[in-house]
Amino acid sequence: MMRGLRRDRLDRRFNAWRDRLRDDDLARTRAVDLYCGNSWSVVRQIAGNPSLRNKLRVWVISAGHGLVALEDPLAPYAATFSSRDPDSVIPSELSHHSVSEWWDLLVSNRRKNGAPVASIGDIARLHPKDPLVVAMSTEYLKAVAFDLEAARSALVDSDRLVIIAAGATKCGPLAENYLPCDSRLEHHYGRSRMALNSRILRTVVSDFSTGDIRASRLAGHFRPLLAQLPKAEYPDRRPSEDETVCNFIRRKLATNTPAGYTTLLRLFRRSGRACEQKRFRELFRGVVDENLPVEHA
Repeated sequence: MMRGLRRDRLDRRFNAWRDRLRDDDLARTRAVDLYCGNSWSVVRQIAGNPSLRNKLRVWVISAGHGLVALEDPLAPYAATFSSRDPDSVIPSELSHHSVSEWWDLLVSNRRKNGAPVASIGDIARLHPKDPLVVAMSTEYLKAVAFDLEAARSALVDSDRLVIIAAGATKCGPLAENYLPCDSRLEHHYGRSRMALNSRILRTVVSDFSTGDIRASRLAGHFRPLLAQLPKAEYPDRRPSEDETVCNFIRRKLATNTPAGYTTLLRLFRRSGRACEQKRFRELFRGVVDENLPVEHA
């Protein structure tokens, strides 16, 4: 877990992380089996689709391991580019550094370990005539933006780079490569903001021929679709302290009704309170493990 590492210098923090990942005692799991959640269930569907299997090469942008293939064996980990997460690669003490610096360290480390593909630019250099479709959150986009620029330069046709980032402000050097998409597309793909990019990705690789996967052509399809959709409205929920969330979980578990964290999170949100999914999952696991008396309302 990133939260337990030193916070004095970025290079020392990275070296400590790298050394932990090298531990031979760590169990390894294929990347495709390691990740969970709605977004990754869509990615697994894409990777397992027989009609796409011979057409696609799939990589994962990992804040902990770097750029990896779905079959790569990975040590389970907790690391993210999100600045608000306790396992952020850049803690507040090192806020003068950027997530792109951490990505550069990951790329350099992969190269030192002999990985033939260590960056997104490497993918483009190996397959310069193929479309390169990237789906990611805004936080991850910040980490790899320079790498994406290098990848676009390596492609024979820069229009072949397509960036799916529903939450991003689509401007800057990569403006022409962004797919027109934002939260309004939830009306088309179903409500799940965490999985929206993956669902759009599934449409792009499933419904469009290789020749049509170009930023300009896809824009001609998605821009009119987006224009006819209303704004995505989300309920106004009250922020909740950890103890409030934990007491809710304890009360629900005390009923002895089997329920996973996703079921309880839905119930919690229906009560008008807010909690991010990953945070709720960690608090749920903590309550399950604590073995303490249950507090009754």
